[in-house]
Formats: sequence, structure tokens, C-alpha cells
Amino acid sequence: MKSPEPDRLPARRHPAGGIRMRFLTCFALLSLTLLASPAATANALQSRIEALDQRLAALVNGQDDARWQIQDCGNYPYHDNPRAGLGERRLINDLRRGLRQGLYCLAGQSDAGRLHPFHENKAVALLKLLESPLPKTIRCVADESYAFAMARLPPQPENINAGFDELAPDAPFPALVVDTYRISGFLSGKHEPPVYRDFFKMDERQIDAHLNGQPQRLRGMHRYRDRASLLFHEMTHWLGFTHGNLQPDVVTLYETCCFHGSDFIRDRAQNRRFQDQACEILRDAELWEASTYRQTRLWHYKGYDNFRREMSAAYD
Repeated sequence: MKSPEPDRLPARRHPAGGIRMRFLTCFALLSLTLLASPAATANALQSRIEALDQRLAALVNGQDDARWQIQDCGNYPYHDNPRAGLGERRLINDLRRGLRQGLYCLAGQSDAGRLHPFHENKAVALLKLLESPLPKTIRCVADESYAFAMARLPPQPENINAGFDELAPDAPFPALVVDTYRISGFLSGKHEPPVYRDFFKMDERQIDAHLNGQPQRLRGMHRYRDRASLLFHEMTHWLGFTHGNLQPDVVTLYETCCFHGSDFIRDRAQNRRFQDQACEILRDAELWEASTYRQTRLWHYKGYDNFRREMSAAYD
């Protein structure tokens, strides 16, 4: 048989080259697997939370950051703060603590344990917003709101921002308003006398004192102590969540689970019970994997719509 011509010899693969190629292919696949693993995802999320915290720490130290606009908060947290002038630094520190505790909780990296992945995705969504170049405005007012704080909802047709527009029409999304008079524990002085008489059940002497120089602190009204939870509560509204009984009250569940109950309940055992209940609801796969319609039915069917009402009934 005639030998093949030299230029027509069949190509031979070098054994070492084949091994090397298989090794590189396996290494690439392993790298992709590790990047997609829960541990790698958790580490990436942790790095982003820490980077956000460092940016806020720089704000405390006086570094300018166009992504954060803190306005009129010199006497934060309390309207009658005797050491006014350091309010902005106090607010940013509360913001730092609220974001660290809240985001780590939603990511399943806190003592609350793992929640449903739906909530980790919401932590990522909030981080994305906070990392964006959009200015985040936090404005302090005094006795201008009946709420402790209020958030502007995302610009979607179904969202109504009438109350916020009255307080800060020039503050676009994302923005918060904090009423330092209300978190000081004072009852608003802007109601008409019949409101104090009929709704707050105050007598004429109390009404006169309240409207003429000595504001009242009624039962259930106190200085808001866990302000970090209040700020995180309001920022979760930036994700489009609102309060209500027809669908999951995600904002209340996040605050209760991640911040050890309610600021309005002093009994630790009761707070622990409500915290555990909120965390269990946040783990309910059937609820968080359901369609919007079925989720509404499950929210009522499982009795979860009673959660906020029961917690309110336990307020001191």
C-alpha cells in the first residue's frame, strides 16, 4: 500500500493539549457554577450592602454626595431637641443602621434566618435604587403631617401621592418626609377644637393647654425610639408597597420581622411573638409564589390580614 503524502497525513492531537483543553473547559464551568451559587450571591450582596454603608459613613464625615439630599434636619430626631445642629449626622446614622439591618434581614443574613427568595430579590431591587444616581431626598418638617414619616411612591399610574405632594411637591421620587414634631411624641396642634374633643377625647382644659403652649402627649404617643426601623419602613415604600388588608402588608411585615417587633409594644415576649409570626409569613412559599389574585385569597384565607390589627391592639 502506498504511504500517504506528508501533507495529507491525518492530524494528531497532542494528548497534553486535549487534557489542557478539557481542564480549561471544566474550570470555566466550575467558575460559572460558583458564581451562581448561593454563597457567591450572598457574598456579592454583602459587598454591595457594605459599600452602601461606607458611602453613608462618608456623608456623616462631611463628604458631599449628590445621591443624598438631607434637608432641614438640623434638629432631628426630636422637635424639642436641646442639641439642635447635629441632626443631619444623627439621621444618616439612623439611616445606616436601618439599611444594614433591613437589607441583611431580607437577604437572609440575620438572626431572623432565611426568608423566601422573593424578599432577597426585593433587597436587590432596593439596593439598585439606592446605588443609582437618582437623588434620594429626606426632608424634615415640624407638625405638618399626621404621620411620623411619609414616602413618595414610585411614579406609576396606580400610585397616589396626594398627601406627600402637600408636604413636599418639589421633592421627586425617591423622597421621604420625616415629621420631627410627631416622632417627638407630640399631638399635632393644627386640628380644630372639635377634633380634640370628639376624636382624642380631650376635655376643655386639655384642649386649651394643648393649643396655648403646652402640647399634649396622649396614651399611645411617645418619642419614636427605633428610628432606624422607621426609616427602613419608609424606604421599602419606594419599592411600590403600600398598606392595606387585601394584599400582603409587606412593609409592616419587614419592619416587624427585621426590627424585633413594634416600637409601640414594650413587652418583649409579645414583641417576640409578633416578630416570629411576621418572619413565618415571610417564609410562606405558597404565599410568595402565588399569582396576585391567589395571593390576595391566601392573605385572607390564612388569616394573615389580621396580623396588623392584632399587633395594633397590643400597643401600649
